[in-house]
Amino acid sequence: MILRKELPQEIKRFFEEIGVQEEELLLTTDSDLDLEGNYSTQWLVLSSTRLMNIGLKGALVWIVKEFNLNELTSV
Repeated sequence: MILRKELPQEIKRFFEEIGVQEEELLLTTDSDLDLEGNYSTQWLVLSSTRLMNIGLKGALVWIVKEFNLNELTSV
């Protein structure tokens, strides 16, 4: 099982801009559905401190949803 799928260059640049180091990522995988079930390129990214759902459309990258793992009390 591949836990770290290669991130697109657009997401790598975005992470550099917001201070996320690629080396700290534990899981990176893509999906073709957004949170509402519509077709859309999305990425699930997990580090030791946060879980992020990243949107990607062309060169546009944004954080759709982010959870600070230290603040979670239940799943």
